[in-house]
Amino acid sequence: MADADQGRLEKCSAYALKGLVALYAASPLMQNSVDELVERDDYDIDWATRAAQYSAATLDYLQANRPSKMMFDPTGLTEKERDSLYTEIFYHTNYIGKESLFCRSSNGVSAGTNAGGREGDLSMLFQSLRVSGRSGSWGFSCSMPTQNFVDAFEFADGTPFDWNNPEHVANPYKNRDPRFYNFIIYAGRQYGKVGHPGTHDLPTFNSKVPKHGTYYFEPWKASDDLGGGWGMDNAYSAYNKSIPAGYMFKKFWWPEAYGQNGSNPDGFGTYKYNAEFIRTTGVWLDLAEALNEVAGPTGAVSGAAGYTALDCINKVRAKAGMPVILTPGSKEEFRERIRNERRIELSYEYHRWFDIRRWMLFDDLFDETYPIKGMASTLIATDGTENQENWTYEYEIKDIQQSLRGYTLRNYWYPIPQSHMDRLYNIEQNPGW
Repeated sequence: MADADQGRLEKCSAYALKGLVALYAASPLMQNSVDELVERDDYDIDWATRAAQYSAATLDYLQANRPSKMMFDPTGLTEKERDSLYTEIFYHTNYIGKESLFCRSSNGVSAGTNAGGREGDLSMLFQSLRVSGRSGSWGFSCSMPTQNFVDAFEFADGTPFDWNNPEHVANPYKNRDPRFYNFIIYAGRQYGKVGHPGTHDLPTFNSKVPKHGTYYFEPWKASDDLGGGWGMDNAYSAYNKSIPAGYMFKKFWWPEAYGQNGSNPDGFGTYKYNAEFIRTTGVWLDLAEALNEVAGPTGAVSGAAGYTALDCINKVRAKAGMPVILTPGSKEEFRERIRNERRIELSYEYHRWFDIRRWMLFDDLFDETYPIKGMASTLIATDGTENQENWTYEYEIKDIQQSLRGYTLRNYWYPIPQSHMDRLYNIEQNPGW
C-alpha cells in the first residue's frame, strides 16, 4: 500500500465492521424491545449466524488479498521472537500497525517537538503525573488497570488465578499469561530503558527524570488515597492519588518512553502507535463468539466453513504464548472463556465498556458498594540485590472508594435528548427514560 494511503479505510475494514455490527445486533441487550428492558443472556441466532459469516469472510479476504494483516504464526518462534512480534502490534515503526483494520494514529513526534505531533499522548494516557513528570497534562487522567482486570489473567499453564489458593497468593505475579507482562506494571516491576546501567526508583512528584538508570514501580512508598494510612510517607501521596489501584498499564508504552525532559517527552517519538478500534485478532474473537452461540465450541456454521469457535480462540491464545484449550465444555462454559479472552486481548482498545453493555453484565460486575478493586502492596524484605522483582511483598486487596458505580436497567441506554424528541414526533424514547 502506498504511504499516502496508510491508515485509510479499506475493503477489509468494511468487512470487519460489518461483522462487528452483526455481532452487536445478535447480543443479549439488543433482544430487548424499545418498550421494556429485562436482564437476559440469549443471542439472536439469525444475527449471530450472519456475524459468523461476515467475520469469516473478512478473514478469508485478508488471507487472499492482505496477508500482511493476518495474525502472525508463532510456530517455531522462540519466546523472545514471539514476544517481539506481539509487542509490534501495539507500537511500531510503521505509521499503521500490522493488524490495524480501523484505527486512529497517535504517532509520536511528527515534525519536530511540539510541531503538530501527538508526542504528549503516551505520557498523559498511560503514565501517572508522578511517573511522567508532567505538571497537569492538560487535565487528562491516565489509564489505570484495576485488580479486577489483573485477576482475569490466567497462569501460563492456563490455570485461573484464585485468591483462595495460598500458592497463588504467595506469588501472584509469577508465571502468568505472557500478556500480563506485556500489559501490566506491578509492585517491584522493572520498566524503562534509559542510558547507562544504574538503579533509581521513581522520581519525586513533578521532578525531571534522571537520564540514566533502571526504574522500578514502588507503590508501597505511597500514602493512601487521602493521605496517611498503609503507605510509608506522605511525600508520595500525589503518586498514589494518581495510581490508586496500584498498577500501571504498558500495552502501548515502549521502554524508551520513560518520562519528561522539562516540558518535552524523552523517547516518546521512538515508535508510533494507534488507537485501535478493529484489528485482525478482534475479528477472530468476534468470529469465535458468533460461532459458539450458533453451534457451540466445535460445531460448524454454514457460510463460515473451516472455522470453529474453539479453533479461533486457540489461535489467539497460541499467538500470545498461551496453551490451547482442549476441553471447552458446554456452549455456556465456553462463552465465559471467550469473554475473558476478549477482555484481556482487546483491553484498552475501546471494547470492554460496549461488551459489558451488550452482554448485560451490570448485575454481575457491580453488585457491591465498591466493586472496583485495587492492590495495596507492602515491601517486607529485600534480598540484598537491586532487583526489586525478587524482593518480598505482602498484598492486600482494597476498595477503590472514589469509584462508586450505581445503575438501574435504564442505564444500559442513554436517553434521547428531549429536544430531539420534540422535533421527531414518531420516535420512541429509550426504555426507562
